Amino acid sequence: MKPMKVSTRIAFGLIVLTGFLVWCPAGQAAPPPSSKPATEPAAAGKVAATVNGEPISESELMANLPDDAFQAQLDQLKQFKLRRLVDEAVEWQFLKDRKVTLSDEQFEKAAADFEAMVETPGCPCCGGGFTSVEQFMQVNAFSRREIRRRITCDSGLKLYAARLEKEQTSPQALAETMKKNRAEIEKDWVVAYTISFYYARDPDYYRDEKAVQARKAKIANDALARLKNGDSFEKVARDMSEDEMSGPKGGAMGCTRADLLDPEVQKVLGALEPGKFSPVIKTAWGCCVVKRKKLTDDEMLSVVKEQATTSAADQVYQELDAWRKRAKIQYSAAYAPASASVKSAAK
Repeated sequence: MKPMKVSTRIAFGLIVLTGFLVWCPAGQAAPPPSSKPATEPAAAGKVAATVNGEPISESELMANLPDDAFQAQLDQLKQFKLRRLVDEAVEWQFLKDRKVTLSDEQFEKAAADFEAMVETPGCPCCGGGFTSVEQFMQVNAFSRREIRRRITCDSGLKLYAARLEKEQTSPQALAETMKKNRAEIEKDWVVAYTISFYYARDPDYYRDEKAVQARKAKIANDALARLKNGDSFEKVARDMSEDEMSGPKGGAMGCTRADLLDPEVQKVLGALEPGKFSPVIKTAWGCCVVKRKKLTDDEMLSVVKEQATTSAADQVYQELDAWRKRAKIQYSAAYAPASASVKSAAK
């Protein structure tokens, strides 16, 4: 029996559409991304900013910006694009420091996935709705070099998370984690079974709430009586439970975190010996009888694997955030954000 998926999983989705531009500039479409990962330096020229000494040139900043926008609008777009270029430089350097690189084959697949995403029907600010990558580049003021770097960074972060996950899910690492965290896992996770009866499913509930509650309590006590007389929990659940998910499975709810359960159910399960069933539990939604089963080593291993996957993704985010906070970002006087102190980035 495998654990429920942990919902707090980190995903490294594309972030390039923040502040989506709402017009399509005139002129020819920008060329599509190359099949080669972005490794070339930025174009030479005046410097708009530096990130740990890496220059972001003014020519890169101006690439694909509309030539028919009002000046105030253009200034706003340049500030937005510069923030994007700075963030991409931070990610690029972070991945380089971790020695994460994409092969040509990996980049080609990532570029194909990106193209499929932007051409998916839908709202552009949600990631799709473009007729082509060329239109996406036009509308969002991406140069060919920048879009290659964006695709490479997004894929590189996923590769780094996969590397960490592989390290943390090796047989030795899993065995050590299980040994170290066994007591905590057994406390936080339960393999539970339930025979449940719901108030609101009774057609008379909103007309006579008390009568329905009494009727459901009686049915729950009838189920409890069958258990005490020797009927198996699984048979009684299949015969009587109103839970459409667990009932056909003999009441099995699977391996889940205890704190995701109803507070009253959680409290009873926490004090219940494995293999034993509870008295009737009354809750806000109905009443139930539950049984707790001891976690097997396989179930505990599934929990540890799931936690390792989440931990790897979280670790990437935390490391990248720390790297970003340490980054030395300098802006030229013409491009310094209003909230930042102006530092010379000119060369």
